[in-house]
Amino acid sequence: MKIKKLLKIARRDRWLIIVAALISVPVVMYWRPVQQRVLIHFVLQSDTVAQTTVDELAASVKDPAAFLQRLWATQRIPHRLAVANYLSVQGGTNPALLTRMEPLLEEAASDGDLEVRALTLRFLGLQHRTNALTLAKEQLRDPDPEARILALQFLTQAGDRSLVPWAARLLEDTSPRVASTAAAALRHWTDLDFGVRVFQTLPGTSEGGSERANQADGGAAARGIQRWKEWWELHHSEYPGITAAPRRAVSAWRLATPDFSLRDLEGKPVRLSDFRGKVVLLNFWDVATPACLLELSNFTELQRRNPDRLVVLGISLDTTVDERRCCEDEGENHAKHVKPNLEELRATLRDLTRQRGVNYPILIDLSGSVGRRFDANNLPANILIDADGYVRGRFIGGRAPAVLAAMIREINQSLENSKK
Repeated sequence: MKIKKLLKIARRDRWLIIVAALISVPVVMYWRPVQQRVLIHFVLQSDTVAQTTVDELAASVKDPAAFLQRLWATQRIPHRLAVANYLSVQGGTNPALLTRMEPLLEEAASDGDLEVRALTLRFLGLQHRTNALTLAKEQLRDPDPEARILALQFLTQAGDRSLVPWAARLLEDTSPRVASTAAAALRHWTDLDFGVRVFQTLPGTSEGGSERANQADGGAAARGIQRWKEWWELHHSEYPGITAAPRRAVSAWRLATPDFSLRDLEGKPVRLSDFRGKVVLLNFWDVATPACLLELSNFTELQRRNPDRLVVLGISLDTTVDERRCCEDEGENHAKHVKPNLEELRATLRDLTRQRGVNYPILIDLSGSVGRRFDANNLPANILIDADGYVRGRFIGGRAPAVLAAMIREINQSLENSKK
């Protein structure tokens, strides 16, 4: 009897093994695609994404173009930056992908995110795309001098002497850096040299960084630019005439902005949506970055001049300094970083902003989640949000109050036009 029972059990076990084997085959076959789909879903839904994750997924999926387009369509800033980075590195080695992504690249070249725009224009220039010159010329009407400089640098690399008039007209630019970059472009195309160098218009770059040396450099640049203007007066007839620069599609660019809430220096919650109806400038900063401290006076002046139309929100990322410094190392354990004492940090920020006369709210992003949403790793990072709550611009680094005011005017004008 025992032997018969053992035989029955053994027979049953064999069938179980066979059934398990039959089930395991499709599981093994389809596990990786299922795992991939789950990861893609997670990436598309998350507020931020690692570049290495995007690179690996784009390399492994059957249709990388479709994946990148879905990533772009999320309207999330980190995702769009990851797409631009991927295409700038991999697009040139994959002609089929480049053809599929052509409409997206044209859109990216007029992106309100200056970082995305720079990546895309440089890539299009390296690929000698026929539409690249038109896309670059659009930037010449941008209120941000950094965008105009980006366009000039691109046009210079194009190496076409017919572009001389486009640079010559920017010798009159109100930004000394733009005018000196235009002079550098003319030097490249004509082999003439009137002694203008871009570094002469950068603050604190002279030998020793003395005020007298900076003034001397500025004076030399101004004299050189004047000589270029005189040269152009004599030689403009030798070059083809130009029409006005193409209209900038970026003025209509916008991204949806999910609401968020952070606490101010008194511990009171402040929501982004509290300021609907006004332009909001988010300034991500920390005390450890000198460039951020230099900008406090500019934002204070901007807020003073626009009390009814604008709200500046300074968002402190002082609790995530160590995390951001190692953000490129995905294996880094962020939990081990010691956070500063919150009350001590609030006291430090209160003293600092009081001494500098800051007249706008300072909020603390304790976890860094809001900063990551806007990819605020390099500081100062600035986001312009229109009165309807849409992101209309993103840029890294400081801007003069007059430049910021011009950006805001463009946003308001664009919003008014869209409602007519």
